[in-house]
Amino acid sequence: MNKELYESALSGPSREFYLQVFKEVEEGRLFRAAWNWEAFFFGPFWYFNRRFTTLSVVRRLFLFVLIKTIRTDADKE
Repeated sequence: MNKELYESALSGPSREFYLQVFKEVEEGRLFRAAWNWEAFFFGPFWYFNRRFTTLSVVRRLFLFVLIKTIRTDADKE
């Protein structure tokens, strides 16, 4: 276990709890993959709800530019 690394990165009242969690993850006793259906289906709304406003704006701008590019390419044909 990279206990020294974890100890240097963690502080506060929950330090011991997270040290135990990291130990169990490294030993393979604790791993739980997760999937967030709300984020999958309602991405932009989920970003704003979780206060990821910058990420949401960047994502919307990217999609806008992508759609404009596709439409422009389709119009040229």
